[in-house]
Amino acid sequence: MKTSGKIGYGFYEESSPGVISERIEEKNYRGDTIDFNTNVNSNDVINDNIVLNNKISIVLDPFIRKNYQKIKYITYTDIKWKVKSITIKYPRIILTLGDVYYE
Repeated sequence: MKTSGKIGYGFYEESSPGVISERIEEKNYRGDTIDFNTNVNSNDVINDNIVLNNKISIVLDPFIRKNYQKIKYITYTDIKWKVKSITIKYPRIILTLGDVYYE
């Protein structure tokens, strides 16, 4: 199934002398959803957490190839999801989604 959205990358930079802050940069992507899997975590919380284990396959471009280790989240179904794992299978990168990403 085709999908598109944004990938959020976290870059750390010195905002003022001695102060490091994170800057999120978003880039558009297009790819394929290659695996659908959803879990519900019922820890000691009132509302259960939904965890996606969906896998998104994207063609590597120079920016992703250089910055894949900085990926924080990916938007999927208009929700930001944490990236749980990254697998590189040239010429593609496969991102496995996890919990909802809260800023």
